[in-house]
Amino acid sequence: MPYPKNRPLKADLYIQRQSRLRPRDVVKLLQLLREQCKKKGIKNPSASLFDSPNLISMYSNYDTDQVKSEMMLKYSAETIKRIFEIVKMLNADTFTETCFENIYRKDCNANIGFSGIFSGHRAMLDVLYTLDLVGGQEPLNIAEIRIGTIER
Repeated sequence: MPYPKNRPLKADLYIQRQSRLRPRDVVKLLQLLREQCKKKGIKNPSASLFDSPNLISMYSNYDTDQVKSEMMLKYSAETIKRIFEIVKMLNADTFTETCFENIYRKDCNANIGFSGIFSGHRAMLDVLYTLDLVGGQEPLNIAEIRIGTIER
């Protein structure tokens, strides 16, 4: 999400949002920021540098490579490729479990060899969640919230 231009940039919050908060990921993001600052001849990164497509792309490539490396301990290269293709088929920032299940089933029907790798769509979602490729979002029921308290 872009930063408001009229407020000071909170670099620590940006790093928390962009990285998986492992020390090596934070160091890599800082190295990429330093490289971009040198290229632009500036001392400190600005909000536009933090949000630049170039920086986001470089870090995304790094992060994808890290995830694939972790997956290679358990899955074949072909399986990893299929997993990423299923994620790409979602084509959205947010999705429902039913949507994911439909895409998973269609892919398993088209690729019979892939269907035996996971016990179901939930097992694959668990792997994606463990690798920080997807996250969960609880629905917020406004009717249950009162100012300052939650009634049970």
